[in-house]
Amino acid sequence: MVFVYLICETVKQKPTPTMKRFLFSLALVAASAMMAIAQPFVRTNSATPKIQFPDIPGFHTLVADLHTHSVFSDASVWPTVRVEEALAEGLDVISMTDHVEYHPFKKYIPEDNLASTELILNAAKNKPLIMIPGGEISATSDHFNALFINNQNDTVLKNKTPSIRIKAAKDQGGFVFWNHPGWTSRAKDGNAPVDEGFYQLMEQGQINGIEICNGDEFWPETLVLAQRYHLTLLGNSDIHGVSHYAYTPDRHRTVTLIFAKEKTPESVREALENQRTIVYCGNYLVGTPDLLTQLLTASLQVSLPVVIH
Repeated sequence: MVFVYLICETVKQKPTPTMKRFLFSLALVAASAMMAIAQPFVRTNSATPKIQFPDIPGFHTLVADLHTHSVFSDASVWPTVRVEEALAEGLDVISMTDHVEYHPFKKYIPEDNLASTELILNAAKNKPLIMIPGGEISATSDHFNALFINNQNDTVLKNKTPSIRIKAAKDQGGFVFWNHPGWTSRAKDGNAPVDEGFYQLMEQGQINGIEICNGDEFWPETLVLAQRYHLTLLGNSDIHGVSHYAYTPDRHRTVTLIFAKEKTPESVREALENQRTIVYCGNYLVGTPDLLTQLLTASLQVSLPVVIH
């Protein structure tokens, strides 16, 4: 059982009012029946249990991973495998977001950014899984995912100026979110790269969301940006390997819970645009108090003993 104060210890500061507003510990949820990591195993090919959450009044609770990769960029699996993994782990929504400009296997695999989307769309047909087309635009150290775009081969998406490639995604009707903002592996000074122009792009609504959790990493300080610029909270796996080896009963896939009116791509988009999300990362749920309260209430089961006089 993990408490919010452990997050504060990680960032070496007391929780700010913003963090308090967004953070919610699974310590309370552990008392209910919905805690996913406590569920019995549900498949034989892996020890990972399905991720299951109840619906809340007026909305379906959809489990989504909006940041995944295949061999068509820099991952090790065929796109259709992502469909099988998602279904086995209880996901309702998935997006294949291969890098649009990075193809390390191009000697063996066609450099076609539409191929993985086409393959996964066909694999998801007639299955209880919503497939959202997308791509990761990552020509520089600052990466973004563009969802709901239809031409990942657009060369402007590869432009090294973030504002230009983000505009290209928006021109396609894309929902753009900032990937792993705390990622420091490519930063010489140990700090995640930040273009000053990002703040203007967020103010203008060109950047719609922020990935506060990526894989096992969680950056609580990003909640300040989310509140200031009204960004949708997102958490995703960014998986490159095989999920069978990545997740165990003690280590589930990081996902976004999307509260949608219907189980359709259109409703998923509407929910994202209206910031109806909760991030499930490690032993934490991160979201607004209203949504968290509704989810917890829906998760609790109270039974009273029957007394016969």
